[in-house]
Amino acid sequence: MKHILLVISFIFQGLIFAQSVIDIPAESFPFYDLVEWKGNGAFLMNRDQSWKSMKVYLTFVGKQSTSTLMWKESFNPVTKTSYLISGENARYIYFLDNLTMIDGKYAYSQINTAGTVKSSATDLFYAVKKLFPMTQEDLTLIDIVNTDKALIHVFRYHNKKEKKYIDIAASMTHHNLTVYTGIIGETSELAIKDKLTNGWFFVGSTNEQIYFATRDNQKKKDGFTIKEFNTRVESKISLFLPDLDGKFDLIENVGFGTDGNNYLKNENSIEKSVLTHINGKFYLSGIKNEGSSKDLQSYVFNEDKWELIGNTSISASKQTVKFGVMPLNEGLAIKLENTTQPVVKMIPFDKTLEVVSTNYTPQLLFNPSRFIFDENKSDFIFKLQNRVYTFNLGQLNKAGNVKFEYQIK
Repeated sequence: MKHILLVISFIFQGLIFAQSVIDIPAESFPFYDLVEWKGNGAFLMNRDQSWKSMKVYLTFVGKQSTSTLMWKESFNPVTKTSYLISGENARYIYFLDNLTMIDGKYAYSQINTAGTVKSSATDLFYAVKKLFPMTQEDLTLIDIVNTDKALIHVFRYHNKKEKKYIDIAASMTHHNLTVYTGIIGETSELAIKDKLTNGWFFVGSTNEQIYFATRDNQKKKDGFTIKEFNTRVESKISLFLPDLDGKFDLIENVGFGTDGNNYLKNENSIEKSVLTHINGKFYLSGIKNEGSSKDLQSYVFNEDKWELIGNTSISASKQTVKFGVMPLNEGLAIKLENTTQPVVKMIPFDKTLEVVSTNYTPQLLFNPSRFIFDENKSDFIFKLQNRVYTFNLGQLNKAGNVKFEYQIK
């Protein structure tokens, strides 16, 4: 392994930390992008922009105890565009070379926080077709998610003979890259055609528990049937949660985050609310219509009922709002988009904190901490332990050193 682990010497620590600045030496090519690995740090990216080489170089900046942890690594994609698949609490991140199977395979580079890179191509189709006979063309990729323990591809198989869709999970564990497959659930063609449901979708995960859900109606009550799986795609439990009561606008559920749903641009579903899960709890968010005003509301399921955790007024719109939810440890980042400037409203789990509003740009997908902080709006920002790091994005795409600044809070 060629990565370099640097712990800044005590001599330089005294100078750098007193100035609250971390200097990053220039590389062979200018840094062109900066990506947060939430909870761990951030990495700068540089590559030959003339494309004589496809190699991407990474310089990671994090924090280890009282010292600054840095390493340098690289990976060598086969395409100009790589797709970052990350997530809250992700122990590993992945750069995928392709979103469509090539000879049944997906090529990727896996990176852990120590800077170890593993690049390979996994034959997911070989594993999936063991479930029942099919061809590669029979499968549609619905989502790719990075959970605490595994990278999961979600496929949909259309059984035209029986007029139903079968949703399938292919789970590749982080530590040994072993692939497990299983059926998540089935949905009739008619149910999808009549928009009673959009099939099974990923809700969230906590440690070994991975949750998928589908729209359902039980005992004349609209809601969600939820299934819990482990990383081997073995079904554990099933439960039903009711939908929100009251008058809520229909919303267009869109991908929001560094996952496959955002990159794939599949057809969005029209929903009354969006269900998510993080750290052992289920959350439901929607837009409540109060006549002349509209409120963005989020709820947590607690003791067999939905409890309001956040409420904020939003500008009214006659058009269906595009609505995406990114669950974070600190709260729910919710993207709202209609005819005006897209915004992200951060509804914190801590009810003593205020809702933070941020104008949305695509770059912010790679800096989720930006949604938490209401200061230094133009800067890249993240927090590690008691330090808040900022980076002036105007330093990118220029030759020379760059720097992070930090404050102890």
